[in-house]
Amino acid sequence: MNRKDFLLKMKNAAKDSSIKNYKELLNRYERRFDLAKEAGFSEEEACEKFGDVDDIVEKYSFETKEDEDVNVDKETKDFDDYKNFTVDISLISDHVNIQFMDNIDNPVVDFNDANPDDYTITSSNNFFKIGFTPRAQFLTRWRSNNITISIPNIVYKEFKISVVSGVYNLPDIRAKKISIKAVSGNYNIDSIYCDVLNINLVSGRVNINTLDSRILNINDISGKINISDGKWEQLNNHSVSGHLNVDKSARVPKKS
Repeated sequence: MNRKDFLLKMKNAAKDSSIKNYKELLNRYERRFDLAKEAGFSEEEACEKFGDVDDIVEKYSFETKEDEDVNVDKETKDFDDYKNFTVDISLISDHVNIQFMDNIDNPVVDFNDANPDDYTITSSNNFFKIGFTPRAQFLTRWRSNNITISIPNIVYKEFKISVVSGVYNLPDIRAKKISIKAVSGNYNIDSIYCDVLNINLVSGRVNINTLDSRILNINDISGKINISDGKWEQLNNHSVSGHLNVDKSARVPKKS
């Protein structure tokens, strides 16, 4: 079965099950096919990993009903002090150390022995993005670079990080919205405080010591997520064959 046939079968099965928001389910698996492609899987291999369509639709229908039965507080966490600033770090095979500093106003990159020409930086008053140049993406990378990115110590509007096969080490991340994406890379994070945390994995690993989030969204094909101390109000865990390990968790009571 290829991508087109898989999604068509899913659409028909969702309609037969009277799922009103079936487009959300289709969009979710569109993204999973994209992630699987990035990881080198063929459409047929991705379909096999995802499993039986009818089982997926049945599980989604049950999860949707559970969400409707739970009265989730729609108010966000206290983010009155967040700054309208977005950070977007999207690298491939580097080992990246991110540090938050009080004495800087804008992000600073220390390339160490890496070639700065391999990277593209875009910045403005409310946006910072670092990624590889088209030339560096095209060439085969023979080694991983070690770079350090110093970030102002503030609460961000949005913090996005993605990695293919590298390693990210971070202390504390505070943002209204945080997005973590990995194909086969690893994240080691001391703590996360946010309103919404999105984790999208193909086969990577995310280690978080402390997590405090209102909503935790997980889309995971075969990765591993380890949370030592986690707290959230709503968990949406959509995993194919991945693992979520939580040593200690406490859901925040819902308001009536």
